[in-house]
Amino acid sequence: MASHSSVRAVCDIPRNMDDDMLRAVMRNGGAVFVNFSVAYLDQKAYEVFAGYRGDRDHEIAETLSLHAADPRRWGMKRAIQRRYRSQLPKVDIEAALRHIDRIARSPAQTTRVSARIMMASPGWRRPGSRTSRRFPNWSGG
Repeated sequence: MASHSSVRAVCDIPRNMDDDMLRAVMRNGGAVFVNFSVAYLDQKAYEVFAGYRGDRDHEIAETLSLHAADPRRWGMKRAIQRRYRSQLPKVDIEAALRHIDRIARSPAQTTRVSARIMMASPGWRRPGSRTSRRFPNWSGG
């Protein structure tokens, strides 16, 4: 199983899976779970994310350290994440569909495609939800 990955042939970033990895997963009866974070779906979004990730992580670590005893520290962390995430370009659903289509038409020539989508980006969550929205598995031949 490959979770939190997308397809390198569609968006060439280190975390995404190349065709050899897809073949290995599918040859062993596994599944690839497409990550719907825009930084995994779109090259430009990844470049923005990679550019601010170190600063964001440093700011989060510093904030959590300074407010270690404050129960509101996790809200502070989420506020920092939201502020940085707002810098990402908008990426439409077509980007995600290109990754799913590439897996369906992968060189592994699998006859089954499975997807479990866990949305963890702003706008994908239910208001007030503390966990990712879960959609049913999709299967097709």
